[in-house]
Amino acid sequence: MEQDSALENNAAIFLEPAPQFEPHAHTVVLSRPQCRPDRAPCRTDRMLGRPRKTPHNGTSAHATPGPSSPDPSAVGADIFWNRSLRLVLETVDRRRNPRQLRGVLTPTVLEVVARLYTSEFSARKLGGAAVHMTHVQAVSERTAEVCATYTRGKQTFAVAGRIDHADGTGWTVTALHVV
Repeated sequence: MEQDSALENNAAIFLEPAPQFEPHAHTVVLSRPQCRPDRAPCRTDRMLGRPRKTPHNGTSAHATPGPSSPDPSAVGADIFWNRSLRLVLETVDRRRNPRQLRGVLTPTVLEVVARLYTSEFSARKLGGAAVHMTHVQAVSERTAEVCATYTRGKQTFAVAGRIDHADGTGWTVTALHVV
């Protein structure tokens, strides 16, 4: 037992610092890659060495002015198309009665949607319709061609149509094709 205590007293642990594997930051000299003499000045020279010859404010000197502000009726057409499409898809899914679309659709388009409502629409089995993308292209101040894609489950379907604007009633869907 006396030997164990004597070994513990005489035993010492020596720790040494780990060797340096990387040079100190102040001793590192950075150099740029050299360009080939047979070529024009390389990109590194342009980026690192020289200031810009002209200030750049983020716009192109040759840019043409953008389109004029949209016609307020065209903005209304986009909103109308999005809302009416959702109403039509809710009706096709049998979540809404076709009679609720009387002010939105013309009588002939309403008849088509009512037939989809009463028929066994095979795509209905895939699940509820969810609008994916819509697009409105103005034909004139009072008419626009519209299209959209919607999904049912994992499949994507399309809708195309035409909307017209009347002074007394506003926008109305005058043609509709559901694919």
